[in-house]
Amino acid sequence: MAEPMKAGLRGYFRGSRLPASLAGLAAGVFLLGACGLLWVGYLSPRVERHHAQTPPASPEHPPEGARLERAAFLAIGFLLSVTGGLAAYLLVNRQRRLEAHIAMAVRDARELNEKLEAQLAARREMEARFTAFMNHLPGMAFIRDPQGRYVWTSGGWSRETGLSSEEVSGLSPSAVFPDVVARDFLDLDRRVLEERRVLRQEFALPGPDGYKFWTETVFPIPVPGGTGPLVGGIALDITVLKRAQTELKESERRHRELFEGSLAGVFSTTVEGEILACNDALARMFGLSSAEEVKKHSAWEGYFDLDARRAFLDVLRASGSVEGHEMAVRKVDGTNLWILVSAKLERDARDRLVVSGTAVDITERKRAEKALQESEACFQAFLARVPGVVFIRDADGRYVYVNEAWEVLSGRRAEEVLGKTPADLFPSEVADRILEEDAQTLAGRVQVWEEEPEEINGRTRYFFCSKFPLPCGEGRPPRVAGISIDITDRKEAQEALRAFVDHIPGPAFLRDAEGRYVYVNEAWERLMHLERSQVLGRTPRDLFPPSLAEPIEEEDRDALAGRLLEWQEEAQEFDGEIRYFSCAKFPLGEVRGGNPLVGGISVDVTDRRRALDALRESERYFRDLFECAHDPILIFDPDTEVILDANQRAVEVYGFSREELVGLSLETITLDVPRGKDAIRRTMAAGAYLDYQTTHRRKDGRLLHIEANAAVISFRGRPAILSIARDVTRRREVERALADSERRYRLLFERNLAGVYRARLDGSLIECNQAFARLFGFDSPEEAVAASNHQFTARREDFEAFRTRLLQDGAVTDHEVRTRRKDGALFRILENAVLVREPDQEPYFEGTLIDITGQRRRAQLEARARQLEALGKIAQGLAHEVRNPLFAIQVNLSALRRLIQASPEGERHADLMNENVQRLDRLMRTMMELSLSVAPEEIESISLGPLVQQAVQDARSQEPEKAARVHVHVDLPQPSPAFWAAPKKVALALSHVVANALAASPDGDPVDLQARVKDGQVHFRVEDSGHGIPTSDMERIFEPFFTTRQGRSGLGLTLARHYAHIHGGSLTGRNNGGRGATFVLQIPLDCRPSPPLDA
Repeated sequence: MAEPMKAGLRGYFRGSRLPASLAGLAAGVFLLGACGLLWVGYLSPRVERHHAQTPPASPEHPPEGARLERAAFLAIGFLLSVTGGLAAYLLVNRQRRLEAHIAMAVRDARELNEKLEAQLAARREMEARFTAFMNHLPGMAFIRDPQGRYVWTSGGWSRETGLSSEEVSGLSPSAVFPDVVARDFLDLDRRVLEERRVLRQEFALPGPDGYKFWTETVFPIPVPGGTGPLVGGIALDITVLKRAQTELKESERRHRELFEGSLAGVFSTTVEGEILACNDALARMFGLSSAEEVKKHSAWEGYFDLDARRAFLDVLRASGSVEGHEMAVRKVDGTNLWILVSAKLERDARDRLVVSGTAVDITERKRAEKALQESEACFQAFLARVPGVVFIRDADGRYVYVNEAWEVLSGRRAEEVLGKTPADLFPSEVADRILEEDAQTLAGRVQVWEEEPEEINGRTRYFFCSKFPLPCGEGRPPRVAGISIDITDRKEAQEALRAFVDHIPGPAFLRDAEGRYVYVNEAWERLMHLERSQVLGRTPRDLFPPSLAEPIEEEDRDALAGRLLEWQEEAQEFDGEIRYFSCAKFPLGEVRGGNPLVGGISVDVTDRRRALDALRESERYFRDLFECAHDPILIFDPDTEVILDANQRAVEVYGFSREELVGLSLETITLDVPRGKDAIRRTMAAGAYLDYQTTHRRKDGRLLHIEANAAVISFRGRPAILSIARDVTRRREVERALADSERRYRLLFERNLAGVYRARLDGSLIECNQAFARLFGFDSPEEAVAASNHQFTARREDFEAFRTRLLQDGAVTDHEVRTRRKDGALFRILENAVLVREPDQEPYFEGTLIDITGQRRRAQLEARARQLEALGKIAQGLAHEVRNPLFAIQVNLSALRRLIQASPEGERHADLMNENVQRLDRLMRTMMELSLSVAPEEIESISLGPLVQQAVQDARSQEPEKAARVHVHVDLPQPSPAFWAAPKKVALALSHVVANALAASPDGDPVDLQARVKDGQVHFRVEDSGHGIPTSDMERIFEPFFTTRQGRSGLGLTLARHYAHIHGGSLTGRNNGGRGATFVLQIPLDCRPSPPLDA
């Protein structure tokens, strides 16, 4: 890129001979002017002498023609020489600058080209890495445009669909996938683009082995350049996970039906008697309402004879299992119960001997010899007390028994139901279903299920139902018995437990023996940034890198072996914050189909860890502070006054070693013991005692003046007093010396001939001496301080600059500033000041100042006189050398115009020469103005209104061709202050500024002129509507002869600033930012010279 640009620039500037041609032309003009001067100076006198000696040949060619011709050639030669020499110099200088700019542009272009090539190479390498990474993703990745067309697909996508990225580029999903799936894809794309967030969905695709299930994550991809975002997505195969979840749910359902629906009691206990698990049938068998209540008891409580229990265990240990073992046990109410037990002995995951088996109630069989009526009564009583709905129907479907709970639930009395069938009581579809279930039950099938929740009495109720055949003896058909237990409380408890676990302030999980997650709470999801559906059924190896998964599996094996694992760990969250967790992992025994689980919980202890660290840091900091304190610190017993601890500074101050000081009583080193005891009582009563002053004695006998602060603390488990004692012996000596120094300083302050003061950072006085008050026209220092809101500096920005420098450097020396007295008169001072910062006080500054108005004015006058003298000599010499020839040229041009009136071409050249001569004459007058100053007799009182109008008229005369309007606004306070200046020079300065604005503004656009009085000065603000000032020309616009408009001298703004400076004012310019520029001319209100110091 750099080489073509360089060649183009070189070709352009080599092919363009305009600067060289102009330089040649300028040189030609210069030589022609020189030849003209040679002709006038050498040949013309000889021609004149020849004409004088030779009589005229005709009246049309008199001898005077030679003199006129000489004068014309002299003028033309002079102008051509000056113009040609100046043009040649400017064009050669311009050619050099252009060549330098060309070289710089070529160098910058070459550097830019190198940077662009490096960036392009880096981008290609990044794209190659990205493509390789995406092609090896374990799934399908793609990018689609906002219209749904494929822009890019990964290698995994191609392997799954059989289409390459090139084949599918530009196609929509409907061209690749079934319509239903394609619509889902496009709808998700639309939602992602509208909501600008990541969305997920699951979908299924047909394959050779059946449907494959996928989970898809879709996200917007911003595209630079405003072409609109793209849609990116990654799809992972979850077919195996889906199938595993389905199988797991089915297995859990079968297990639950078998466990809960069993009529036999199922149990699992340790040999020591701890009940680990049981079903509700066992609970009912022992007279309890649920399995949870059974777990509250010990297995030993169910035996009348503990020897029978030991014998049963001995048989188990000997053979490992027992079938059909009858034993007598008792219910929780103390009644006896015969059960038939089948059990086996094995070890669980925690290596405990566990007895697992079933128990069947055979009490009725054991009591078969009892009368049938007694048995029936007992049976009826038992059913009546079952905590649920119980019914019995015969083989024909007629109700033969319903308990009280059934009556309450159905709203029918038993007398209304017995002998009737479900078809007599319920709708036909319900009755048909009941009779069909009865037929299956009579065929020997035990049915257990959980009814759909029902709204009963304003509360959602849940029922666990069991239907089973009820034998009625030999020769009699079996009956159908059913039990429906209200498990609403258990359901609500389970939901509450799940909610409780979900709201544990830390991650919690359950994994089975194969390492698959079976439960995670919400805190675990938030920590891992994974949803529960993405985790359940998967192992740590499916979710985490091997380096993390292997330790997790090792810990699971330890937990399944019966170990309780506890540890502390730290984790870095996605935002970079480090969190600390207290973790525990434990076995949960054989649940969920007989498989043990591993439970884990992590509690966020970050705040506690940080609090402990802060406490340790605080203790360390206190010890460091205690030992490194500059003041002695003692900790002593308030009752005995015995010193319990002391820091190193106390050892140094009191002269004792630490071993001598600890154990020493304060009474031995205190001079006033009663006063010390009173201070201890006050400290214990109030909790602290401040600024207690006393006198102690060192080991060597010297006295120490002590200033102490004390507070009650807990030291080693008992109350104590911590005392910080400061040795103020030296301070008291210094205070006495300071009082003497203060007295001497006050005398120096009051009697100083220079102004001395102290002031706040906002400029208001704190105090000052009499000399300061007199300097500013006040009668006393108190009057000056009372008028502290008086602005002592003439301009606020001067004070702000002084304060900024003072705050940065801490001191200001030899600072000259213009200030004002009480009556408003301006004068100059020389000031020295220093910034003072004291504890518990706002910073202030103090300094001295003297009046240097006369000294300053004399120095300015002397410098101005020397400058004017030098400029005057230059201007006078230049005026003498240039204006005299110009006058002669004007006279000769007038004569020449009379001689060549008949020639229009000659008149045009004569007019052109006259215009240039007048321009040179104006230039000489302007240069002479630059050497002038303001004489005292020129200064007079001025009215601003007429002055502004005169300046506008003069500006219009300088720019007669401009039709811009001038908006004048004069804003003066009432009464109007007196304005003392040289009116002609101020008007001329303002007219040059207005003329410059008129020249810069397009025709018809306004120029705003505002005049107002501010901070003791007249501000003339002129704002044009032109194109503004180029940044490169901002510092040169006030230089002599600098102009950007052809035909201008470039001295207008130079002269205006000169007039401002000789009045003690200024002229500044700036761009408005939007359009045009603004110039501000500032002239002091009073430009009269100060009277001499001896006046």
